[in-house]
Amino acid sequence: MKDLSIAISYAELSFDELETLARQGDAEAQPPPTPRYDIDDDYKEAVKWYRKAAEQGHVESQFNLGVCYHNGDGVRKNYKKVVAWYSKAAANQNFPGAFYNLAICFEEGKGVKKDPVQAVKLYKKAAAHGVVFWTGFGLPLTMDGWW
Repeated sequence: MKDLSIAISYAELSFDELETLARQGDAEAQPPPTPRYDIDDDYKEAVKWYRKAAEQGHVESQFNLGVCYHNGDGVRKNYKKVVAWYSKAAANQNFPGAFYNLAICFEEGKGVKKDPVQAVKLYKKAAAHGVVFWTGFGLPLTMDGWW
């Protein structure tokens, strides 16, 4: 959401009102409202809406579409597409979770050639954006760097 007042106004809308806006092409309304699709396990429908919003540059949808391809939720697992969607969210929008998940792809060689050096660079970018985690290298990483 571009600002809090827009977020609040979207939060006050019913599912049907959001769906109407989404069908009219509103990228902010297109990401699937989590409760409806998670409860119904309608991942194919969720992917449809994530894709529409992601193609319009909606960063959370780009990231979530990568997650769907990673888990095989509503689509076949496809690590090349995982990397492509995470890369868009990271490169264009500086989305912290995308840096972290891309780092895992490089660390494990999923969708890309295994590259521990690139993985560390991405882990550091994620940390610089506030993501705190244990890396696969056995080292905790925070915004301040390696512990």
